[in-house]
Amino acid sequence: NLDTAKRCVPGSGDIKCVNAFNFTIPPGVKNGDAIFAWTKFKNLGEREMYMNCAAVTITGGQDKLNELPLLFVANIGEISGSCGTTQSVNVDFPNPGKYV
Repeated sequence: NLDTAKRCVPGSGDIKCVNAFNFTIPPGVKNGDAIFAWTKFKNLGEREMYMNCAAVTITGGQDKLNELPLLFVANIGEISGSCGTTQSVNVDFPNPGKYV
C-alpha cells in the first residue's frame, strides 16, 4: 500500500513500517516495463544470498541510463566463486554504482 509506505519511517519501530524501505530509482532509467530486483544477505547464521523480484512499470525516467553495475553475488557456491560474506559484518559492496 503506497499510502502506508509514505507514512512509514524505516527504523522507526512502528510495526506498520517493518517492510518499508526508502530507495531511489536512478533518474536516467528508461521508461516502460521492467523487472525490479533486490538482493539481501543474512547477517547471522548460515551464509546465504536471497533475491526478490517484481514486475514494475517505470514512468518519469529520462531514457539516458544505458548500464548499471553488475550484480554482486556471494555465498552461492560455484556461481560466486570464492566470494562469501562474514557473519555479523555488514556487506561492503565492491562496485555499488553512484545510486547507492
